[in-house]
This record gives sequence, structure tokens and C-alpha cells, in this order.
Amino acid sequence: MKPWLRPSLNWLLVLAPISWVSDLALHRDLLTFLTAAGAIVPVAGIIGGATEQLSIHTGQRVGGLLNATFGNVTELVISIFLVLDGELDVVKASLTGSILGNLLLVLGLSFLAGGLRHEEQTYNRQAAGVHSSSLTLAVIGLLMPALFVLTTGQHGFVEREVVSGVVAGVLMLLYAAALVFTTVTHEHLFHSPEAEEEAVWSARTAVVVLLGATALVAVEESRGSHGVLRMDQDFHLAELLGQGDRALAPCDGFGIVTI
Repeated sequence: MKPWLRPSLNWLLVLAPISWVSDLALHRDLLTFLTAAGAIVPVAGIIGGATEQLSIHTGQRVGGLLNATFGNVTELVISIFLVLDGELDVVKASLTGSILGNLLLVLGLSFLAGGLRHEEQTYNRQAAGVHSSSLTLAVIGLLMPALFVLTTGQHGFVEREVVSGVVAGVLMLLYAAALVFTTVTHEHLFHSPEAEEEAVWSARTAVVVLLGATALVAVEESRGSHGVLRMDQDFHLAELLGQGDRALAPCDGFGIVTI
């Protein structure tokens, strides 16, 4: 069988032009949402593949940073568009799904797959300690605004925004400090043997594919979220789903599917 005839998730890319036609010509909101969500699945895989190819050219440490950054670009793009639409509750649900998916599903499956193949697995103690500490600080930072609201009697909009902004700024500084620690000042502690792997794509090709896939994610997310929001306005789906004034529940799945 020819390679291009083998079953592949990339076949779902045909849903991208279908979502455009559905949105611009047919005005079928449900069809637009479903096709846009389906098209994002293979694009997310393409982003991961391009990032891996670029990582081979840049080295393991920089490659790990690229994977951590561009591996979540789908959620980042979706969150930006939803924030612009004022759907903050949907952003919270999407981020919660991403965090739980990466911490529980992805990490758990990685441990399981490694355990099935290897009797004993070894990890870099220093790297595990740094990442565990960063995770603990991030969880504490996420809890701080909620603790502020619960423990103080004065928590107007301005106060909540100030606390959230300060916590977000501190977390970004801590992340930057962790990157400097692992890649510059204490690089020798995190050194590991380079994997013998040859790149299939050139660095230029990987960058072009990565940027193009990111742009396609932005386009598809915009069409999908607008379609489902129009359905909410037409049919009041949020009320039918018992969510009160919360944003549409289907959007939560839209965000979680693209992990």
C-alpha cells in the first residue's frame, strides 16, 4: 500500500476547508464547530512533529524547551481567542482540562508505557526536583486568588485583579529563573546523552511547518468557537445544559480535545 493511502489522522485535514465552507457559505454552526474541532486534531499532531524535528537540530535542552512551549501552543491560541470573546469561564475550564490531562493522563501513560518495556526506569534527580518544586509553586500560585477571596471580607473586582496579576507575574519570573537555572547557570547538572536520531526535515522546513500549523490552529479555533457561541445565542444551550450563566459546556470539550 502506498504511504499516502495508509490510514492517518492527517486525513482529518480535509475537514478544514469544510469548516470554512460551512461557516462562510452554509452558515451551519454545528457543522462548523464539529469540522473545526476535528481539523485541529491532526494539526496539533503536525505541530508536535515539527517541534520534534526542530529539537533534533537545536539539541536536547533547547529541544525540551521548544517541546514545552510549542507543545501547548494549541491551548494558548484557543485561550487567546476565547479571552478576546470574553469567555473567561471557558478558558478556566480549558486550562483545568489541560493541566489534569498533562499531569494525570500523559504522565500516567508515560509511566505505564515505560514500565511495560523496562523493568526499572531511571530519572535525573536534579531535573525531577526542579520540576517538582516549580509545579508546587505553580499550584500554590493558582490557589492564592481563591484563598484571598475566601479569607478576606473585601474582595472587589480591583482587588482580585491586583492579586491575580501579581501572582501571574511572580509565576512568570519563577519560570524564567528555572529556565536560566537549567540551561545556563547549572547546565552541567541536567546533561544527558544526546539521542542518536537523524532529522527528516531541515530546520527551515520545520520552522515553516510549525508556523503554518499554528496559523491554521488559530483559524480553525476562531471558526469553531464562533460557531458554538452563535448556537448558544440562538438556542440558549447554556441554560438547557443547566450551566446557568456559565459559558457553553461543549466549548470545554473543544479545549480539552486539543491537548
